[in-house]
This record gives sequence, C-alpha cells and structure tokens, in this order.
Amino acid sequence: MADHNRGERAHRRPANGLRARKVALSRDAIRSEALRLFLEQGYEATSMEQIAAAAVVSERTCYRHFATKADLVLFDHSEPPFLTALARQPAELTVVAAIRGALADVFATGVLRQRAQHRDLLRLVADSPELRRAMLDRHVAAVHLLAGEIAARTGRPGDDPPVCSLAGAIVGAGLTVTLATVHDPRVDLVERLDATLAQLDQGLRL
Repeated sequence: MADHNRGERAHRRPANGLRARKVALSRDAIRSEALRLFLEQGYEATSMEQIAAAAVVSERTCYRHFATKADLVLFDHSEPPFLTALARQPAELTVVAAIRGALADVFATGVLRQRAQHRDLLRLVADSPELRRAMLDRHVAAVHLLAGEIAARTGRPGDDPPVCSLAGAIVGAGLTVTLATVHDPRVDLVERLDATLAQLDQGLRL
C-alpha cells in the first residue's frame, strides 16, 4: 500500500508542476499584453477588456491573476524568492548584510533581465496618479512586511521603533535607487542598490 501511495504522489507531481507552469505562462502573457497596451495608448486609456482581448483570455481570467489593473504594472514576482533567500542567510550577519545577500541571490536568478522594461514600468507610474497611489500603498506594505522579517531575525517586537526605522530606511533606499534608474539609464540598479545598502549598514545596525 505504501509503495502504491508513493507511486500516486510521484504521478501527481508532474501534473502539478505542469499546471503551475501553465498558470505562470498565462499570467505572463496577460501582463505582457497589458504593458504593451499601456505603453502604446496610456494606462488610464487601457481597459481590462482590451487587455483580455489582446491576451485572448476572458476578463475573469485577467482578474484571477491580477486583482486590479494596477497589479499588472506593480506585480512583483521577486518577493517570495527574496523572503526565502533572506531566511537562508547566516544568523551572524547584520540585518542589512543579510538583506544584501538575499538580494544578490535573487538578482543572480536573472529577475532583472528586462532592465528596459523596468524603466518603462517606472515611467508609467510617474505618469499616472492612480499608479503612484498604488505604489505608495505597496511601499507601506513592504515596510510592514520587512519589519516583521527583521523582528523575527533579531528577536525584537515587530513594532519596535528601531526595527520600523530600519525597515523604512531599507525600503526608502530601494525606492531612491529605483527612481535613479528612471532619470539615468546608465545607473546599474543592482550595483547601486548594493552600494546604498552597504552605506546604510555602516550607520544603522541592529
């Protein structure tokens, strides 16, 4: 019976993996068409109905992958890998050093291969009040999320002022570097972010 169960589990794994890949491909296709339309005709002028038609899916499918139109621009697929990489960092590292290590692991996977597209997304945000508000909400959520991770790593309460200050400083550093890449295409986001965090680690440690 045990061998039979193991065989069933092994049989199910490829199906589950194939399903996940299909979901990812569908999500990426929808987002690709959405970004093309946003850049061609503007964010506000583009509807979810148009995006669904371009991706050859239903609007319901679009909303299954992206709860709001803003998510099509601000979706961040690097967050789960980053949190996983952060949990693997050695305990003796400072918080910022651990975050630098986690980011290096994520960047090594090629998550920022589409540098030109990254700048296009930021230009969309700069031109849209709706997207700017949504991005602000995302950054506030990122501060709370990061504060929780820092608290868990340091054994401090999540609402401890130094924990919250460090989380805010790290997220703020990321925002500053990201905006720099919009104004100057020569800026290497990965290198600038690592250098900025290294500087931060010299003055604000937990």
